[in-house]
Amino acid sequence: MLGVWVLQVWEKLGKPSKFQLLELGPGKGTLMQDVLRTTSHFPEFMKGVSVHLCETSPTMREEQVRALHVRNVAKEIDRVQAQGDKLKREQAREALKASVTKTMASTDAAAGGKPLSDAQKTDLMMQAMSAATPIPESPDVLMHGEIPLPLPPAQGASTSAANGEDEDFGYVLYADDPPERAEEVHRLRAAARAARAALPPSVPIHWHSKISQVPVDQGPLIVLAHEFFDALPVYQFVLTERGWCEKMVDSDEGRGPHHLRFVLSAQPTLASRTFMPADRFPPQDGRIGDAVEVCAAGLACMEDLSRRLSAAGGAALVIDYGTNHPNPHTLQAVQKHAFKHVLEEPGQVDLTALVDFKSLRATVERTNKLISSPPLKVLPLVTQSHFLRNLHIAARLEALVQAALARGLLTEAQVETLISNATRMVDPSAERGGMGQHFKVMCVVSEQLAKEDIVPFDLADEIMIEEDRVYELARAQARAGSSGNGAAQDGKPGRGLLDVQLPPYADPPPSTASAAAAAAAAAANSTEHAFSSAPKPKLSTPVVPKVASALASAPTFSSSSTSRSASASTPSSSTASSSTAKRREAARQAAEELARARQARQQAEAAAADAAAGKK
Repeated sequence: MLGVWVLQVWEKLGKPSKFQLLELGPGKGTLMQDVLRTTSHFPEFMKGVSVHLCETSPTMREEQVRALHVRNVAKEIDRVQAQGDKLKREQAREALKASVTKTMASTDAAAGGKPLSDAQKTDLMMQAMSAATPIPESPDVLMHGEIPLPLPPAQGASTSAANGEDEDFGYVLYADDPPERAEEVHRLRAAARAARAALPPSVPIHWHSKISQVPVDQGPLIVLAHEFFDALPVYQFVLTERGWCEKMVDSDEGRGPHHLRFVLSAQPTLASRTFMPADRFPPQDGRIGDAVEVCAAGLACMEDLSRRLSAAGGAALVIDYGTNHPNPHTLQAVQKHAFKHVLEEPGQVDLTALVDFKSLRATVERTNKLISSPPLKVLPLVTQSHFLRNLHIAARLEALVQAALARGLLTEAQVETLISNATRMVDPSAERGGMGQHFKVMCVVSEQLAKEDIVPFDLADEIMIEEDRVYELARAQARAGSSGNGAAQDGKPGRGLLDVQLPPYADPPPSTASAAAAAAAAAANSTEHAFSSAPKPKLSTPVVPKVASALASAPTFSSSSTSRSASASTPSSSTASSSTAKRREAARQAAEELARARQARQQAEAAAADAAAGKK
């Protein structure tokens, strides 16, 4: 599906003859492998693309080399960076020496010029050391190579007909198909065969350790960041009587399993003063116990990406699980698909935290004010459910299943697994195990694409709109229920504005929940059911009845009807116009359902207000 989206952006850019496809945090390389398999049907695309992977781990780079069958791999030291780092190290050492000297000679002016206490000196020393963070002694290693074309078949795919005249290229022909259908299939296969013959022998690939190393003079950038920002380190802060204090890790001499523990700093730290300044987060506006998480590394990456994207042009797609507002402490550890304690087995578990997409958007907008190149545009945030449904995941899945079944590559059980996985990806209900609302999709485009309709961001995502509205309502209820001046309610630590959570993560704090908030949550569920009850695609595939019935009953495959023709994934201009009309009609129907849900919510709120007035 991401390959289809990449092709769309490339066409919107005017099919540049030279451009760059960048992935941040490419993992084992399977996503880029799938994208290139999709785009390899377009020789013009493959002739102009150069692949760039932003990866720091040597081990993962080797995995990516194997996944993409890279040949002629070459490595070299980034000498420019090495020279710059050497100078920075010398400057950092000098700055640290000066800070130490100044600290030891300092006095407390507020206390009449008395010498600093040990605690004050320690605080100043910590600030000095943080400001003089050591530069790594080992410079980055740059890698490059070639990806051979065509890519070898995916694991498990049949190779008997590779490059042969009898290969169907995914265009399935059945015995009972009419002559005109057979003629169309043969034409499509011939076109696919010609496209394969026109492919270049290879595609260049480059590895970088930093986004800032990606060149801006080699054409527009198309960037993919799938589950990248959630893996970056975070700061955690808690509001105390002393102000915003940082949550830190300390050794634990007790009998705990890992001899580590979380503690709060004795006073505000350099990090808390930097990321939670009093002018933006005044303590009096919160409550004791308020918690917030800040991903400084993610904001820095987004600023670097914004600068490259503005200079080179193009688009960036960020897919991750998160929210459109600040988050409380969401750091968690996962190992082998099971949750573990965050401090257990350091370095052996995956650490992850919810992404604050609102902060990422704010970073792009702030960077726009700092750069001289044309500003970027952030398109409305959408859910993964909206993204995949409006890219016609149902039609794509049906075509793939038909082609695989026709060649005997899938069993009935494997088909059911594919359908179950696809349904889980688009289902917005967390209660059913769906990830459709949990994951969000953000798109940033350069000036050239600012006026283009980038599918599926050209249609409003009512689920996302309602989630934002419910959060703001819960936040207002929390503010109204606060006792002020940072005090806790009922003698318990507060769960302030920054700790308000949304379904499916948690309910609003019980102390601030009201009939209006409950009605709003019910409205969100009504929105979800509005999508679930929308018209299902009518599949007319007698060859795979189980696929047809399963897709038809999937609660979120409601964007448009699908066709048995394998060419549905590459529609003509007239088909594309019809598809757009169908998508807009589906959105209109969902909007009407949402309006009815909102009306019901307003009635519930009015009834609750009347009941409250009657009690008084």
